[in-house]
Amino acid sequence: MDLDLEAKKIESATIWARTDCFETGDGLRKRKMHQFMDVRKNPCTRFEVETCNHFEQLDDNTYGLTVVGTLDFMGMVQRLPLDVAIIKRGPALVAGLVFKWSFRRHGVKPPQLFFLKLKDLVEIRAHFEFMPKRIV
Repeated sequence: MDLDLEAKKIESATIWARTDCFETGDGLRKRKMHQFMDVRKNPCTRFEVETCNHFEQLDDNTYGLTVVGTLDFMGMVQRLPLDVAIIKRGPALVAGLVFKWSFRRHGVKPPQLFFLKLKDLVEIRAHFEFMPKRIV
């Protein structure tokens, strides 16, 4: 990630997340979602920032960004905008984001978990913590 908070600029960013770390808040639902997402076949989710449309400092340590990028989730690729909040905590950066995902848009039926059927449009929340690279 090439991010300059003082200049309010992001040159590039690629974020990788382990798909098996997705949490649903319920053990059975989590297992079923892992089966549905086929985490062995799709072990990682990737988001690559293409452009930054908005970058503002909200207070001493908090920034708000709107970026557009490509999300590769379960082997399906979608270009989408994301609103991201970044908080500077010492040498670390903490980022949070929320976005909507449509199964049908990608030709996939929403998963059914026993008697519970997920809606086509689901909200996905993500939390990331970035630490500076240590040089050994």
